[in-house]
Amino acid sequence: MGLQGTLDTFSLAEILGLIERARHTGALSVQSPEGHGTLYVTAGRFSAGEAADYSGPVEDRHALDVRLIDVCFHLMRFEGGSFEFTRDVEPPWTAERATDIGPIVETVEHIVRAWPAVEAVLPSFDVRPQLAEELPEDSLTLSRSAFRIFTMIDGERTVRQIAREAGNSVVEVGPVLKDLIDHGAVRIGSAERAPANPVSELILPPGAVHVSREEAPPGEPGGTPIEMVTSVPDPSAHLEGEDLERERAVLAHRAGLDDAGPSPSPSSPEGEGSSEGPDEPEMTGSEITSDRGALLRLFSGLRDQG
Repeated sequence: MGLQGTLDTFSLAEILGLIERARHTGALSVQSPEGHGTLYVTAGRFSAGEAADYSGPVEDRHALDVRLIDVCFHLMRFEGGSFEFTRDVEPPWTAERATDIGPIVETVEHIVRAWPAVEAVLPSFDVRPQLAEELPEDSLTLSRSAFRIFTMIDGERTVRQIAREAGNSVVEVGPVLKDLIDHGAVRIGSAERAPANPVSELILPPGAVHVSREEAPPGEPGGTPIEMVTSVPDPSAHLEGEDLERERAVLAHRAGLDDAGPSPSPSSPEGEGSSEGPDEPEMTGSEITSDRGALLRLFSGLRDQG
């Protein structure tokens, strides 16, 4: 028997809590326009997970925890979508270990809440954090895991390399580095610093093409403000995929910019668009339900059958 629903009815954390309490065994698949992934459970405990580039067997229990943090972080950031839980489905690879669901979910929820602030100081996982020459504060208190990360910062290792050598998920390292940066103990090189006003926050009309560049951080010697060039094509034009990127590249070249920079999200004015509403991921099997009470009864029914 399958169980389906939408993520606006239950959050992923709630669904996993129900599965844990009912001690289900099976696979929870999550579908969204932003991606998809699957979490496998055995008697109410995580046994495996896959999403994006995360897949395949792991070496030990710690590696399983790291994998599940990565997968759950990926899935919990979906803004919408649907889920399907199917009983007695096993991972496509041998999964000999299991770990509790609750601690993983709690860790990931904390990281997801902190992530907007992390992204503001860490433009990517490939930057190389550096130790500050002086500590602005008289003292700095670090947890054991944070201290291990701190000792690996040498200006040569990237955030991704630090996470791998520390045996952590890269999304676990992000908040630690953010705190160290906030306390002035660590800095990101000026060439790697994120723009003060990310282009992704700009709201442009549909079909707009936008490029930007920042040569140096504002306030520093030789710094220049963000250069922005925006083009609004014929309203009847429909640009997407390669056509949009080609148009942005041409615009960047005309503006004398080296590259077009990141793409901002187009606006979606209320009342515009198809009256049929957004496309929903196609699901198979039993009908998707958005009634919380019905879903709770279905989960209870699955538990009683176990």
